[in-house]
Amino acid sequence: MTIFEIIEETSFDSELKKIDTTTLKGKVKFETLSSKKESILDYVFDQFNEIVINHSNSELYHKSLYNLAQISSILEYDEDEIKYLKMILESNANDKENSGRSGIMSNPYANFNNEASNRLGEIYLKKGDYNKALEYTLLSEKYPFQHFCGNAFAANEIYKAEKYGRIYVGLGDMNKALDYLL
Repeated sequence: MTIFEIIEETSFDSELKKIDTTTLKGKVKFETLSSKKESILDYVFDQFNEIVINHSNSELYHKSLYNLAQISSILEYDEDEIKYLKMILESNANDKENSGRSGIMSNPYANFNNEASNRLGEIYLKKGDYNKALEYTLLSEKYPFQHFCGNAFAANEIYKAEKYGRIYVGLGDMNKALDYLL
């Protein structure tokens, strides 16, 4: 778990964005840093996968599934991300489990099911499959967002309204989209 947290805390992405890839030196630096990030993610992916395959009763099982989905997203393994998110929804994940995140404003709750259903809704929205996007977004209502902060709840409500708006625009129902957005 620590290795994945380190990746999140490092500046791989911000450093990659700063590199001038119009020069040979920049191209080499970009490829080297990208390769380093990918090899670390591959290693961490294998570690989480080991837990999922061989230790389904481990207290790290659901966090491993969640992190496999996150890594799959970063590496753009779309079908793997969908698979792991669905595995979360098919399991007995507890949204109120400690997230393991640190920091004074970090969400102490894992929100496994809520995040998995929301993420699946986003994936299908991006693919233009508005019916599936709606299905998973509605499913997220079954798993209420857990947090301690009123601002986080307000931000979540804005996120949901905007997402429903995008879905209903895609489905061609402008009145329903406006109902959510207004």
